[in-house]
Amino acid sequence: MEALNKGTSVYHKVRALYSRSAHGDLLHISGKDADQIENSWPQVLEGLRYRCGQDDGASLSVVSEWENIPSLQAVVNQDDQDRYQTGLLESYQKSSQQIVGVILELPESTTSLSPFTKWFVSLIQNQTRLDSVTTTIKSDITVNSKVVLDIVHLFDSMLRNIVPGDEWEAKGRAVFTKQVVWFVARNATIEACLPAFPCKSSNLEKVNGLEPDKGEELSLKRLDLFTKSVAEIYQPGAKVWIVSDGHVFSDCIGVEDHIVDNYGESLMQMHGSISFQKDVGFLSLRDIFFGDKEVEGSFQHGLIEDIKLTRPLNLPVGEMAETCRKVLMAGCQIEADALRAWISDPTSSVLALYRGFSKFMLEDLATHKVTAGMSKKKCKKLAAEVALEMISRNQAYSNMIELLFPRHIRLSIHAHKNGGPKFGIALLSNEECQTVESLDLQDMQKTADLLHIPTPWHNTACQIEGDRKLYIVKSNVIREALKSKKCTGQWIPASNGHGGYYSLKRIVQATGPGLRAKVEAKQGKTVTILASKPQVVVKTHRRPALGEIHAWNNVYPHHRHAPEIGVLENKMANLLGPRAAKA
Repeated sequence: MEALNKGTSVYHKVRALYSRSAHGDLLHISGKDADQIENSWPQVLEGLRYRCGQDDGASLSVVSEWENIPSLQAVVNQDDQDRYQTGLLESYQKSSQQIVGVILELPESTTSLSPFTKWFVSLIQNQTRLDSVTTTIKSDITVNSKVVLDIVHLFDSMLRNIVPGDEWEAKGRAVFTKQVVWFVARNATIEACLPAFPCKSSNLEKVNGLEPDKGEELSLKRLDLFTKSVAEIYQPGAKVWIVSDGHVFSDCIGVEDHIVDNYGESLMQMHGSISFQKDVGFLSLRDIFFGDKEVEGSFQHGLIEDIKLTRPLNLPVGEMAETCRKVLMAGCQIEADALRAWISDPTSSVLALYRGFSKFMLEDLATHKVTAGMSKKKCKKLAAEVALEMISRNQAYSNMIELLFPRHIRLSIHAHKNGGPKFGIALLSNEECQTVESLDLQDMQKTADLLHIPTPWHNTACQIEGDRKLYIVKSNVIREALKSKKCTGQWIPASNGHGGYYSLKRIVQATGPGLRAKVEAKQGKTVTILASKPQVVVKTHRRPALGEIHAWNNVYPHHRHAPEIGVLENKMANLLGPRAAKA
């Protein structure tokens, strides 16, 4: 949401991020003013050489201190040249063997960078992922190249989530294809980043525990299958980076930081057990902010001592996790006043998002100890405060991803319209899984979640004997089915990398080649009808008339068509005899 993304953080000062060769050749550029700067790069380079006192053709020194570049000023601040100054700061990135520069726009009165800004810029320069950049580009690779079209088709058919009003065909496919071309033209691994897999919900009415289960297992296998399929048609393959957002929100959603750490470790162990591929990687906030020893060594806690986070739940926090959250917000946060103004506007899409988050968190925190004894009114107020903070942090997190993963294809578990730059994916395959709200036959419909595509960390996996698909459902639904004796079964613990799940068996079962269902006639006789194929049995709570169907449990929920009443009446008449048929 562009309108929401206003602020004065370092992110908002960054106009572009680039990399160049020692001689000044522009290798990569991204950011708000990337197009203008790329088009004017010779002019910018001339100003840079003049500032550094170097002639054309000579290797250009790394600009390791903030430099105000007048030629940049003319390109970036055409309307506000008297109010702002534009300059840059460079560093040599060892991982990609390139010089990485950050172009900043600062108030005209600024003479130097603040200590935090300088440190955060060094973080960007060291941690931005430009490993795939190369100077060798294949000119024959276009949006119509077969390998490009095949890769786009794999994403479209294997991962992409489809939503009402989807914009994939209108514009998203073209955006995605252009990104694929960039990698293929350089014969580079196609890299994507996915902010996801934070931790299990704190609400044990949704999940069965704190560890990854069968849902996470199937999600990881799905990502593995996609990258493997790409590698079969394109040798450099693809890699999906799971960038955990667990510590971004953990203190807001009622999960302590050590639990997030344990979940992340278990998730990596699970993936290591089920796959030998290295095409799915894992990153946390700590990896991103303090994964480089040089950046970590230059960090001082005094840089963020003035940052005060809003923590509505007031839970204990881990020191490192809290440091990461403060760095995130200091570097990328939006203005709190602007956010409050947007949710006060009845026509704003931000208001709808806020209400959705509030409703979601009211449900998620319903069983948490912090809400124990609270009135409904106080719970709603708390959920609203959490929602506000989560929107703020979510935008800061999105800004960070934009800075540090500038060339990666951005995947999301949110239900985006797929017009780009973000593309929503379904972690759970519709071929393997069905998300349901109830285990009752007539109520087994897909869950409506306006905030997220159904995910394993807000649900529980359930296998019902005889049913082809695995059900993704709230854990309290399963426990209620067991308690009411609609099903029997138990939790199957995780083993050898395979996640835990509920294994259930319905009390009434399908047998033989067809479906056996008890049918009750007016005179009280009970018979069994063997249908020619499994069909849905309709549940009724009254004594049925002749030809009506009575089912004591729910059988075969994945069949959508009810039996033809005429066929069943004929079968019943044959079984009960002429006298019953006239009743």
